[in-house]
Amino acid sequence: MTILNRRTTRSVDLVEDYVAGDLAPLDVPDQMTLFIALFCMFGTKVGAIKTANGIE
Repeated sequence: MTILNRRTTRSVDLVEDYVAGDLAPLDVPDQMTLFIALFCMFGTKVGAIKTANGIE
């Protein structure tokens, strides 16, 4: 949840070095779930930008 909160409150994308400490204690299924959630957030952001600019 900490990583998702960081992503939603920052204006720039996260980089691996910034979240590596928080990812280390997670097991592989939890890391995959987090990756999917961040990927969906990115897709929503891109979709919103396209809509705002009349691209889609």
